[in-house]
Amino acid sequence: MTSFCVPERLIMRPAQCRYCPAEHDHDIEVGDREGIRTCALHKPDAERDCNAHLHKTSLVRLRDARTALAIFFDALPETFSVIRTSGEIDPGWKVPFDIYELQFVSKIRDVDWGIPVIKGTGETATTKSVRLTDFLKPALQIPGLSADIIRQSLAILDAGVYKADVEAQDRIGIMAPTESDNPNMQIMQLPTGELVRAFVPPTTFSVSFSAFDDSDGALPPL
Repeated sequence: MTSFCVPERLIMRPAQCRYCPAEHDHDIEVGDREGIRTCALHKPDAERDCNAHLHKTSLVRLRDARTALAIFFDALPETFSVIRTSGEIDPGWKVPFDIYELQFVSKIRDVDWGIPVIKGTGETATTKSVRLTDFLKPALQIPGLSADIIRQSLAILDAGVYKADVEAQDRIGIMAPTESDNPNMQIMQLPTGELVRAFVPPTTFSVSFSAFDDSDGALPPL
């Protein structure tokens, strides 16, 4: 049966694919040293599962958003103004497409979608997240970036840039691999979507469950 994984901390993890015993050759990341370690064969599975995780946590990699929201980013000039916390209109900000580290379009306070922006370079650089709806304010309006473009972009984000990966994961089924040394301990997903640790005896179909919180990708000790 095809299985899925949830991202985990990659520090001090074995150099082995999460989906099979093969040696890993790639890490698909969802954050700072967090993701899924995979071999070349299972790289598409790791990408699917990491994307599904990002969808569930209301995050979109900036590089993926650049494609999905091309209509928005193409309308932004190289530098633009933002509203600081003090209310000051501050020019000279840009979207950090050229930064190597992972950057995310994300929900601000679980309500408004925001894009990462940066001003300056090196250790003196300042970063923040700016709501897409801020560009509707008269002080920040940009020629060519219409209200319709902003509404379309928000609709794309609300629908889910990674929605197809979530649907693909849902079609897989309920069995997920476990890091346990006990081959009879597995992670299963209930019809409600809750992930549980399940003990599956080798000679019977009965199982016992214990719920756990997988919000940080870590599994509880056995």
